[in-house]
Amino acid sequence: MSSFTKPLRVEVLDNGRLYKLMQRFVYYREKNKSSTIIIPRGFITDFATIPRFLWTILPPFGKYTKCAVLHDYLCLLYSKGKISRKEADNIFLESMNAVKIPYITKYSLYFGVRFYAIFKGYK
Repeated sequence: MSSFTKPLRVEVLDNGRLYKLMQRFVYYREKNKSSTIIIPRGFITDFATIPRFLWTILPPFGKYTKCAVLHDYLCLLYSKGKISRKEADNIFLESMNAVKIPYITKYSLYFGVRFYAIFKGYK
């Protein structure tokens, strides 16, 4: 089963909107047991990038915060040509299944990132 191995430890940066990982963060993939994704110490994230008008329904942090940090890192890998955007989004969905995000929340977040990627022309 997919899982995150440790608590997420972050430091709030001075602007109050970004967070820096204080220790590396590891995600073990469900379908490929030998595959792990290691997010390095010092990685900067904004948690879930959700438009402000939706924060009462889906705040930028919650039970899905670890998944959002993973997705931010996967998007960085996408920008470096190391992964497709669709694969990044699918791993995001996989991770939300692993932490048992409720169906409506999980698919709202997933379709939000897929819509954004398609709108921006990301592959």
